[in-house]
Amino acid sequence: MVLPYTTRASNSFPAWQDTLVFHADLRSAALITNLPNPSGEDYFIGFSTAIAGFHSESGETQMIPAARVSIYPTPGYNLWAQFAKWPGELPAFSVGTGVQVEFPGDNIRLRKAIGLTWNELHTEQFIQRDITAHALYGRTQDSFYYGLIGSFNSQHVLVKNGNEIPDFDESFMQVIPYIGWMFNETIRISFKVPMDVENTAVDMSCEWFWGMRD
Repeated sequence: MVLPYTTRASNSFPAWQDTLVFHADLRSAALITNLPNPSGEDYFIGFSTAIAGFHSESGETQMIPAARVSIYPTPGYNLWAQFAKWPGELPAFSVGTGVQVEFPGDNIRLRKAIGLTWNELHTEQFIQRDITAHALYGRTQDSFYYGLIGSFNSQHVLVKNGNEIPDFDESFMQVIPYIGWMFNETIRISFKVPMDVENTAVDMSCEWFWGMRD
């Protein structure tokens, strides 16, 4: 018996049976293309690796590894650039970037931020571009933190060779609960569960920080 699970490139993603199924797979992919950082930290630079997964219309669980470099120029502000390997016929990869601004308040344990992300997924058969605006609301308790991110995604897909599936534009909302811990003051482990009305994904990341502020 072969389980419907893959941790490598799968030629069955996305599903090409018809337009609706194809759209559903790329909406699911958008759940994890370029997730925001939980918050700014007391360091200037962060490097993170992540693994994220979602269930595709082909019946497989697609696993996507990613690497990200983040810059925290001042507390509460962060910029990042990300590269991810995607399933599908090679080459299949995405590049993305984002910016987030936190609003300081009287309660230092409360996190409120807004941000904007851009991500482009390239394959031999299609190009997927996602532009997302998001808002974050969270809390910290010593080394523990948790919160909720709400986002609005505007997606454009250019189909280069897609069994008569046309190019399309689509917009949708996402909700991302998150939780995490800081270890040894320099390592952050985060778990996020992005979801929309049709699918749910899981993302786990580990970020290492350098350059502590004076």
